[in-house]
Amino acid sequence: MDAGAEPIAAVPTSFWLRAMTTDVGHKIDIAAIYMLGWSFISWEASRLRGIAYQPSLLLTTTGRKSGKRRTSVLPYVRHAADYIVVGSNAGRARNPMWVENARANPQCRIRVARRTIEAHAHIAEDDERAALLPVVAAKRPHIYNYDAHAARHGRRAELVVITPVST
Repeated sequence: MDAGAEPIAAVPTSFWLRAMTTDVGHKIDIAAIYMLGWSFISWEASRLRGIAYQPSLLLTTTGRKSGKRRTSVLPYVRHAADYIVVGSNAGRARNPMWVENARANPQCRIRVARRTIEAHAHIAEDDERAALLPVVAAKRPHIYNYDAHAARHGRRAELVVITPVST
């Protein structure tokens, strides 16, 4: 967290959440989503927040500088045929790297419900973002907290719309 930044409302934690957010834990979570279609981290974070389980997908983007494939575990919200993911980075000063990678190269791949799908990602802007924000907030009400905190750093929690190009 940046010096002088106030933390977002504390998310309760647990032994399992701390264990799963290590490098090894992330690898286990990626494997679980790939094989089972289910995220341990999302399950535990949802349980601790007292909200319904937030299903997660694997988003694979191409690093804008390295050219390497990068995979992130992200909770999503369905909207028509699209998947919407939030680039909150917990309200920090910068967007998560996967957002910048998707902005630089919108071709991506998702793994969701044990299916791998080629897709195209774009950042929702203006009217589209205004229309999608309540859709996301209906499932993930804490988006408003992330958005407010990100605004202190002159940015917003990006809504990234992922549209499958194959099924």
